[in-house]
Amino acid sequence: MDSAPGALTLLLRRMKAGDQNAESELFELLYNDLRRIARRVLSKERPNQTLTPTGLVHCAYLELRTIDPEAFQDHRHFMRVAAKVMRQLLVDNARAYKAAKRSGGLQRVMLKDSLLASESDADMVLAVSDSLERLRSNAPERHDVVELHYFAGYTFEEVANILGISDRTAKRHWDIARTWLRGDIDGNAGGPTV
Repeated sequence: MDSAPGALTLLLRRMKAGDQNAESELFELLYNDLRRIARRVLSKERPNQTLTPTGLVHCAYLELRTIDPEAFQDHRHFMRVAAKVMRQLLVDNARAYKAAKRSGGLQRVMLKDSLLASESDADMVLAVSDSLERLRSNAPERHDVVELHYFAGYTFEEVANILGISDRTAKRHWDIARTWLRGDIDGNAGGPTV
């Protein structure tokens, strides 16, 4: 990530203290990071995707603005919340896509690192999101890695930095969580295992 955690933490403190200029400085500081992440996430989506990187960043920013600055503990916590917001936006977008298509039947989905390239990928995003909620109660640290890597598009190095763990631990959590999610998704879709 390009922005320094210390600068972000200071801006969050200034926002908590009521500094009106801190919010615009925060957006300027994070804009390039968030846009890069949005580009990476959306580059793998379906061709007729309605979300653009700029749109995703601005929608995420508008959502983040509704959260009280007091809720953010530090840089890492802010980036985790930003990932959750991006995840929810992608899930909402997938739901809207599915509603527009009026698809009635269940489809078996495969868990990959990419997102929405087709209607079945919209199914995948929704299935992964539902399964991810089940994973949260079993293994919250693995849930966090999947949410940051899969939905927010962070690299394992960035995930490790945000969560305060090693790259190797982040990758190990990803591998274990991905296997668990495949089994959970297949089990809930009624199809054979991957």
